[in-house]
Amino acid sequence: TEAAGDHFVVECTQDASTLTRERLADFAGVVFYTTGTLPMPEPAALIDYVKSGGGFVGVHSATDTFYDYAAYGEMIGGYFDGHPWHEEVGVLVEAPDHPATAHLGSSFRGILSHAPRAQPDPGVAVDRSLGHGSSS
Repeated sequence: TEAAGDHFVVECTQDASTLTRERLADFAGVVFYTTGTLPMPEPAALIDYVKSGGGFVGVHSATDTFYDYAAYGEMIGGYFDGHPWHEEVGVLVEAPDHPATAHLGSSFRGILSHAPRAQPDPGVAVDRSLGHGSSS
């Protein structure tokens, strides 16, 4: 699908077996919105792709996959741990100058319905965090 004129082309697939080292080289970035173990022929190809500068965006459920592949967990920064609550909470914007969060202000209210297994590794860039007790 062409999007935004000639700026980029989006290719969607639900077949993770096509995400080979050779095929990943054709893309500037990859977006995961997935859950469960993916039938990728070589999961290390994704990690190597990102380490060599390929873009990666993990949307919501992208933390609910590859539990048995530590390199993915390190790359994504943590794993999904369930839906312990579903309530409105204060969210603190940790990276107010980043293009993905610049429009949000310093904090906002949002519905939180999932939680990570643990805090992200120190090397992970966090753009938003749960504002415990926040009335923002």
